[in-house]
Amino acid sequence: MEVERKSKNIVVKLAVTFGIPILLVLIPTGEVFTAQMRNAIAITTWLLIWAAFDLSDLLVPSILWSAVLIFTKTVEASTVYSTYLSMTFYGAISMMIFASIMARIGVLTRLAYWIAEKVSGNFGKLTFGVFFAVFAIAMVTFTGGVIVAAAFCFGICKALDLVGKKEGAIITMAGILGIGTVRMFWSYPITIGMMNTSVQTTANPDFSLNFITLFQYNWPAFFFCLLCLYVILLVTKTKNIQIAGSREYFRTELEKMGKLTRDEKIGIVALIGIMVWIITNPFHGWDMMFGFCFFSMALFVPGIDVGTKEDIKGFPIGTLVFVMACMSIGGVCTATGIVAAMKEVLTPILSELGSIWSLFVVLATAMLGNFGMTPNALLAGFSGMIYTIFETIGMNPLVALFAWNMGCDLVFFPYEYATPLLFMAFGTMSISQFFKLNVLKNIIFFAFFGAIMIPFWFLMGLI
Repeated sequence: MEVERKSKNIVVKLAVTFGIPILLVLIPTGEVFTAQMRNAIAITTWLLIWAAFDLSDLLVPSILWSAVLIFTKTVEASTVYSTYLSMTFYGAISMMIFASIMARIGVLTRLAYWIAEKVSGNFGKLTFGVFFAVFAIAMVTFTGGVIVAAAFCFGICKALDLVGKKEGAIITMAGILGIGTVRMFWSYPITIGMMNTSVQTTANPDFSLNFITLFQYNWPAFFFCLLCLYVILLVTKTKNIQIAGSREYFRTELEKMGKLTRDEKIGIVALIGIMVWIITNPFHGWDMMFGFCFFSMALFVPGIDVGTKEDIKGFPIGTLVFVMACMSIGGVCTATGIVAAMKEVLTPILSELGSIWSLFVVLATAMLGNFGMTPNALLAGFSGMIYTIFETIGMNPLVALFAWNMGCDLVFFPYEYATPLLFMAFGTMSISQFFKLNVLKNIIFFAFFGAIMIPFWFLMGLI
């Protein structure tokens, strides 16, 4: 019975995966909606649905997406593979390997347990403790340590018997906020790389967004995460629930790890090196991706020997190729005229709304766009368009990119975003719980955006 049910489920997924693109291909074309536009939309829709349904390793649809685009002469090969010539490609590889090494040697887990042990107590304190612990993982891995963070939250829920309960869902939400939502202000090299590439190739070749700029203009979003958790605790009436053994659990796990090892110390030195490289970027001007390349690869140098062959063999090549495919979507949309067509439609609308309402439209558009595209695809595909539109209507394009980036974090279902999907895989939160908590989160953020972010940007001279 179970096998039969799974078989039917796969058939339905395959029908949707291929059915929707086929329907798109059947749409008539003309001077405005060209065959290249239609093919690009259909093929990209196929890629994203396949990835959302998790039908195979991400390597499979990513390779096929590139091959079909070129085979059908929708775009040139140079457009599809241009992202592989950027430092983002090598920086992404280095960042993923670095995060994997830091997880294996125990630095991330030790840091998380240490922070959580300091602030745990009743459920409210435990929830904030988890958030701060996961945020520490995010800082160390530049938000790349999602699997470690998800496993950390699962370990807490299982140890304290919270799996399947609303408390477990809240703990999971704290983890998602701590390593996903914080990308609104904390550097995720892949996200920044996508935005830079999109803008540089379609709007302004001299554009450069770095860690300092992202943090400088968006750090208030950190307090949104805290506010969101506080409201969730109040609404669910779990803030003052006593959780027996939470502090003892973290203390015991920390004691099991023993003293700081040689590999952990070297890993910390490499982390400091990367942090210094990124923070000093405005002074030396070198791409921050070089920092990831130099310091992460240094861990494999004979004599240092912190990195191993297993770290390379375990590299998620499918994830990397999918990220590169998402980054190429921007170039494909530009080459086929999709970006130009959308710009022609949106420019007069936004020009009539004024700065504040235009930013709300950008935020809402990104949120709704998550239903059909991944955040990576939205950032890579349309950041350049958003930049160009705001530049054309005489508004600051940088603040529009910030709003676009924030909107990409606002989701309703886990399939929309890879980060919550990894958390959901551990079974600590149901889809129903995820939906309810994220509806609440999105409502809070829209209020926060209008009450805090827009006035803050105004004070900073961006509006």
